[in-house]
Amino acid sequence: MRLCSLRVVQNGLIAICAVFCLWSTAAADRRKAAGTSTAEIIRYEAPGGETYFALKLRAEQLSNSTVARDHVVIIDTSASQSGAHRRQALGVLESLFVSLPEQDRVRLLAVDISVVPMTTGFVSPRSAEARHAIAKLKKWVPLGSSQLQPALEAALQSFGEGRARSITYIGDGMSTGQ
Repeated sequence: MRLCSLRVVQNGLIAICAVFCLWSTAAADRRKAAGTSTAEIIRYEAPGGETYFALKLRAEQLSNSTVARDHVVIIDTSASQSGAHRRQALGVLESLFVSLPEQDRVRLLAVDISVVPMTTGFVSPRSAEARHAIAKLKKWVPLGSSQLQPALEAALQSFGEGRARSITYIGDGMSTGQ
């Protein structure tokens, strides 16, 4: 396997590890008994031999839960996130905020060469501050490379005690930086 391919796999694995899905053991047991998988790998081999993959993780539906959750959403704003990538990422972000239960809270972090909080802590996903953060993000110019480790550290430091939590990464998982 070429060094370039190893870096692609390594960066892909970092992106996959950035997504934390929370689900109960009982729900996983029910899915296992029902024969439904909680994970699926989608693989594509491009002409020329380069192989790409995506890992799809299935969690218990949050809308059925009465547990209040805090979600840190990290969105890649590096130079690779322009054009169609950017439009799709913003669409995913907006859909995520609309789909979350009202009792949940979100914190939005933009990441490229640095980590920039787009909200001042956790806010309601449909609040004016959340809409303002998305509007600010739409004006953001994608530059530089992604630094995922500081973003994950900032996300982990955001959490308090007593609430379920998740970290969601929206981006391509690629970086020419570290």
